Amino acid sequence: YSPPLSFLNITNASLDLWYAQDCENIWDGTRVDYSVDSGTTWNVLGNVGTGINWYNVASLNSSGMPGWSGFGGPWTNASHSLSVLDNQPQAMLRFVFTSDLS
Repeated sequence: YSPPLSFLNITNASLDLWYAQDCENIWDGTRVDYSVDSGTTWNVLGNVGTGINWYNVASLNSSGMPGWSGFGGPWTNASHSLSVLDNQPQAMLRFVFTSDLS
């Protein structure tokens, strides 16, 4: 989880990161969520193709949510707009890792 972040008077921010994946394709994976109510509720940030290299699976079997999944592969740059957080006084981000039971 991130600490609470203020996006007051901020527009056009983005989340930029590098990731490398090595997990059971389609079953296990990672996504990014955001909250604007101190973590009471969370929403998925984006969907497949809504940013640069943003998620490669529309619905992971382990969560039913979009995410990055797959075996190996190089480090990849991903970027997504944070416009959904424009002018929010308090927002949080979290990385969620999910796995099936095996």
